[in-house]
Amino acid sequence: MVLDVNIEQEACPLNLAPTSSTTAMLALGDAIAMVLLEARGFDKEDFAKFHPGGKIGRSLLIRVHQLMRPRESMAVVLPTATVRDVLKAMTSVRAGAAVVAGEDRQLLGIFTHGDFARHFQSDPKVGERLVADLMTLNPVTV
Repeated sequence: MVLDVNIEQEACPLNLAPTSSTTAMLALGDAIAMVLLEARGFDKEDFAKFHPGGKIGRSLLIRVHQLMRPRESMAVVLPTATVRDVLKAMTSVRAGAAVVAGEDRQLLGIFTHGDFARHFQSDPKVGERLVADLMTLNPVTV
C-alpha cells in the first residue's frame, strides 16, 4: 500500500524548507492514527493508561478529592473580616485564597492574593476594608 502525499510546491519561496510537505504528512499521520484508534476500540481509559504523566492523561485520571485541601489547611473567614485578617489567615495555612463563609458555613465568596494585589494598586489601605466588599461572589464550585 502506498499513501502518496505529493507536494509539488513547498510554502517556502525557495521551495527548499519542508513546509507544505510536513503539514501534509502530519495530517496523514493524524488520519491514520484516528482510523487505528477507532478500529482498535481505543478509549479514554486506554489513553490515560498509556499517557498517565501527560496533561491529557492526568486530566483523565485525577479526581477532585485528590486536589482538595483538608478543612484544617484552608483559610475560612467571615465576611466581616478585614482584608488584613484574611491575609493572615491565608498565610497561616500557606494558601493563595480564602473561602468567605457565613456563620452557617454557607459559601459566600472567595478572596485571593490576586484580588488583594489588584485592589492594593489603587487603594494602599485595602487591608482595612471588609473582605465582603472585595470578594468574588458565586465562585465556581464542584
